[in-house]
Amino acid sequence: MSSSNTRRNTSNATAGPSSVRDVPSTSRNAHEGSSYQTRGTKRKAPPTSSEAPLPRDKSLGNYIEFDLSKLRNSKGGFLVEDEDGPGGSAAKTVEELKKERERQMQRLEQEQDPGIILDSSKQPRCHVCNSLEVDDQFRRIFGILVCKTCTKADPDKFSLLTKTEVKEDYLLTDSELRDPELLPHLLRPNPHKATYSNMMLFLRCQVESYAFGPNRWGSPEELDAE
Repeated sequence: MSSSNTRRNTSNATAGPSSVRDVPSTSRNAHEGSSYQTRGTKRKAPPTSSEAPLPRDKSLGNYIEFDLSKLRNSKGGFLVEDEDGPGGSAAKTVEELKKERERQMQRLEQEQDPGIILDSSKQPRCHVCNSLEVDDQFRRIFGILVCKTCTKADPDKFSLLTKTEVKEDYLLTDSELRDPELLPHLLRPNPHKATYSNMMLFLRCQVESYAFGPNRWGSPEELDAE
C-alpha cells in the first residue's frame, strides 16, 4: 500500500503543472491547437481608423454601395469599341485624329442653321405643295425646295442613294461623284467604322438627271446597253 502511494506521488511530482497544460486531452484538441498557432502567425493587423469602412447608416434604408473609382463608362449600354483597346482613341495616331477632325468639320459645315426670314412673302416654299415647311437639308445641300412630306410621298424621286449604289446602278466614276458642282452629296458618318471616310449620299432625281443627260449616257436605254 505504501509502495503504490509512493509511486503515485513520484509520478505527480515528475509531471509538473506545465506538463499537464502542454499535453492536450484529445487528438482533436491537439489539431485545433496547432492550427490556432499557425493562423496566429499569419494574422493581419487590424485596419486603422482611416482605412476602416464607414458605418452603414440604417436610416437610409437598403442601398448598394459603389466604388466610384472603379466604375466604367458603358456609353449608355450601346455596343461601342473600347477606347483603350485596338483601334481606340488611345491607339490612334496624330494623322488619324487629324483626318477624323476634318471629317467632323465637313459634316458640321453642312449642318449650319439657316438665317431666319421674317417676311413670309420671301420665305422659301415647297415647289410641290407650296408648303412653308421646307426641308432645310435638301435646300442647303441639293438646292431643292421640298418639304419632308413630299420627299416621303415620292421616294422614287427624292430618295437618297449611297456612293456604291450610284456607281453600280448608273456606272458613274469617282471623279464625277466627288464633284459637288456636278452632283451635290450629303455627308454622314460611316456606319461601318468611325475611322472610315464619310458616307456620301446622293439625291436620286439629280443622279438620274445627270446619268440620263446628253453629257453622260443620254437615256436609260443607253445605260442598259452598257
